[in-house]
Amino acid sequence: MVAALKEDLEKQEEHFQHVQNLETAFLTELEEVQYYLNRGDHHLPYVLNIGFPGQKNDLLLLRLDLAGISISTGSACTAGIVQSSHVLEAMYGANSERLKESVRISLSPENTVEDLHTLAKTLKEIIGG
Repeated sequence: MVAALKEDLEKQEEHFQHVQNLETAFLTELEEVQYYLNRGDHHLPYVLNIGFPGQKNDLLLLRLDLAGISISTGSACTAGIVQSSHVLEAMYGANSERLKESVRISLSPENTVEDLHTLAKTLKEIIGG
């Protein structure tokens, strides 16, 4: 039992490090694009909420969907509901442009560097950069 728990904890750390590396690589690839992150100093790498100034998130989602890429504008618990993120609304106010420019990207240990490279490349093609 102890050995199994130890192995599970090691895998958890390995998964965390993998996802953290994916996030870092993705943001590095986006350096040519103007963006902002909606998060505090202490965060987990599994959910990346990112905004692109001047880009309407609904149109961005549509174009990414046409390219075979699925991301979202709200939390997983509000999937299928068309409304602004209540978290971003609480952080920045109901009239903030961030509500219309931000998307949520979920990362997991199953994602690959190639997945994030494809996303970054597609975003740059759509946004320009």
